[in-house]
Amino acid sequence: MDVLTTSGLTKTYRGKNVVDHVNMHVEKGDIYGFIGKNGAGKTTLMKMVCGLTRATEGGFTLFGSNNLGAGRKKIGCVIEQPALYPGMTAKENLTYYSKMQGCEKTTDINALLNLVGLPDTGKKKAKKFSLGMKQRLSVAIALLGDPEFLVLDEPMNGLDPAGIREIRELLLELHAKKQITILMSSHILGELGKIATKYGIINSGVLVEEFSAEELENRVKHYLHIAVNDSEKAKKVLAEKCNVTECKVLEDQTLCIYEQFERAALMNQALVQNDVQVSYLAVEGQDMEMYFVDRMGGY
Repeated sequence: MDVLTTSGLTKTYRGKNVVDHVNMHVEKGDIYGFIGKNGAGKTTLMKMVCGLTRATEGGFTLFGSNNLGAGRKKIGCVIEQPALYPGMTAKENLTYYSKMQGCEKTTDINALLNLVGLPDTGKKKAKKFSLGMKQRLSVAIALLGDPEFLVLDEPMNGLDPAGIREIRELLLELHAKKQITILMSSHILGELGKIATKYGIINSGVLVEEFSAEELENRVKHYLHIAVNDSEKAKKVLAEKCNVTECKVLEDQTLCIYEQFERAALMNQALVQNDVQVSYLAVEGQDMEMYFVDRMGGY
């Protein structure tokens, strides 16, 4: 089931479509990495989903229903800056927001603080928290009411490596323990690769494409690319002499080998010794960051 499905979702500011007819699909159980440059439309789309701004055109469903009011009751969100009261403790912030949302009697504040890694902050005011602690407290507020869907706008932005790791581990724990579906935007592509199960790339308001983590892995997979005069013979030689099993013959009759890159010289030697002419041999493939940059329209 799709937790979020958008259909031609559009937001126009001053005659420009900052979100331009987007058709997005976030399925139950996804950790959806939403990727794009600053100003690409990520935050605006998230605001529309969470009811913080209205769509100009198109629409969306939540949990398979057009009843957005009911659907939004199952959403927790952190959009832009964490909305914390600096003069309050972590516990006081959570107590305040639980009262605002009408879930004070059903919320175990201490358990929630423990879940997000803030069990021992005591009387320390939020204004004295590190950025990582503020982000974790914001996630705790988003978890009030036991939501099924978290919408997080740049939850790792500005954090040091330790803070990034803490947020990553927190989100993975929430996903594993509570089966929460997560839509998160981020500029930290390497970190997204450690957590996302699905990706969507947006460029100038247009959703370029969506794909799974498995599809991404195949697209950026490195391989040994070999051009020879007889591809079938080469494939047989490599199997018999070098125990190569992951070998694909492309339409141009070149070979792609997805294993044993460190034995490239031995493969070349085996081919030559068995009367196969090798005109090209190199390890090729694109890293994940460059793939995303290319799809976002370059630097």
